[in-house]
Amino acid sequence: MMLGQESHFYSKKKERNFVFLYSMLSILVVSGILIGLAYAILFSRLFKVSSLKVEGIKLVSKEELLSSVESYIISRGFVESLLGPDNILFWKIGSGYIGFTPIIPSISYISVDVNIKTKQVTISVKERNMYGIWCVSENGCFAFDDAGVVFARAPVPEGVLVTRIENLNKREPVLGSLFLPDTEWIRNLFQTLYIVKKEGIPVSNVLIKDYGLKEWDIMSPLGFSIYASLDFVPQNLDSVLKNITAKVDLKNLSYMDFRIPNRLFYK
Repeated sequence: MMLGQESHFYSKKKERNFVFLYSMLSILVVSGILIGLAYAILFSRLFKVSSLKVEGIKLVSKEELLSSVESYIISRGFVESLLGPDNILFWKIGSGYIGFTPIIPSISYISVDVNIKTKQVTISVKERNMYGIWCVSENGCFAFDDAGVVFARAPVPEGVLVTRIENLNKREPVLGSLFLPDTEWIRNLFQTLYIVKKEGIPVSNVLIKDYGLKEWDIMSPLGFSIYASLDFVPQNLDSVLKNITAKVDLKNLSYMDFRIPNRLFYK
């Protein structure tokens, strides 16, 4: 090998060694920065939550709510589980509106608000209000809200202050689920009940018949029943009821039948 070629060879070798060492050094520096940043995020007090406030809970304890929300956020991904609930970034990633969830059946929604600057977390809760009670047996009764969601066990109701719905389809519900299998049925039932009560007709209880029939009955303590369909709200129900109550003493009625669209039969 000639002297010039040998010199060029060693020059190239030194250049490759320099590039290699520079690359390794860069990797070590970047790795060190990343490790330091990860340590700061995971273990330093820089990202530690300073305060955590819960608003709007009455039916459940703060501890139960926090445990459920933390478990829900952790289940969403690896990063959340790595950070943990003591880290403000954990809550920032999980912040926002948590809509209809089975976290706690008695809660309608949960909202998580995070202030990174002050490292404060605020969890706002809206609990469900009882609209009525659904009974599938003599002792198996459950409270449901105005969306038809079953959220808690309830005592057997008495009187007309609370709407009692008896279901001949003996299926004990799952808390957090709807009390009827079809949302349209629930809307039709609620709207019909609303109109009946608005027209001054007291309701003692409601009977849901076999789902295949799509029929339900309203029982009044005045001694008569109203037969209805789950498929629709009777047309002009309010004016029809006004007309009947003006002509007939309701205590003398046996039933009013609205199961056929645009038809009324009564006795």
